[in-house]
Amino acid sequence: VVFKKAVAVAFDKSISDKKGIDDYIAVLENYKGNALHQNLQNIVLKSNASVSDSIRRREKELKQLLAFYTSRVNNSAAEEDVNLMQQRLLELKVELSRLQKEFEKDETFNLYRMQTSLSEINSKNIENLIDHRTALINLFMADSAVYILAISKANTSLQRIPADDELMKAIRTYLDENYKHVEGRRYEGNDAAHLVYRRLFSPVSNVIQPCSRWVIIPDNILHYLPVEALKVTNAANDFVIRSKIVSYHYSFSL
Repeated sequence: VVFKKAVAVAFDKSISDKKGIDDYIAVLENYKGNALHQNLQNIVLKSNASVSDSIRRREKELKQLLAFYTSRVNNSAAEEDVNLMQQRLLELKVELSRLQKEFEKDETFNLYRMQTSLSEINSKNIENLIDHRTALINLFMADSAVYILAISKANTSLQRIPADDELMKAIRTYLDENYKHVEGRRYEGNDAAHLVYRRLFSPVSNVIQPCSRWVIIPDNILHYLPVEALKVTNAANDFVIRSKIVSYHYSFSL
């Protein structure tokens, strides 16, 4: 709930202040991109660090033991057993912390961590990193609205549309027609496919239409949405895939 309110606040700020878009991106990345990004970053850091194989093996063992004892604590009914396992968990965490300090002694590890921690994700940096053929389209679903952030080399747009009954019904119909198709039954998803396109992608058409490659960053039920099969118009065979290369990604930072 707090996160969705933060998204709404950042959007409202973007209406009067362009820097609000950067706040919006920051909120999104802290929601789903940051944790995975940090985990991947630590893997890269540790793979480059010049520490012994025995330390690496022990770190892996400690993490496995932590997972094991955490599971045991959550499923144990006996108070005495829980106390013993919590003590063991504390010991394992202390040892893992000491191992981490071995990695931090490595110069390469610290240099790379410092460089990556200083990197900032904002609309201008994203625009500079992508080519002229590419548009990034982030779709975030709140309780009563869908937020659409589109970024290309030339332009950026952040829009909010109501997640009303018409849109949600069209999404469900489109998904049902694509995933629950019965052999011998005619496909009836064209109208829904066009309505979903019109509601989710037309509001940012000035940003995305000039680009031949779309990278979709979906959320919630939209993870199941095959964007390439949406219909741009009601004309026969006017599907997104006829003119766009569509791919999917998890967040801006990955």
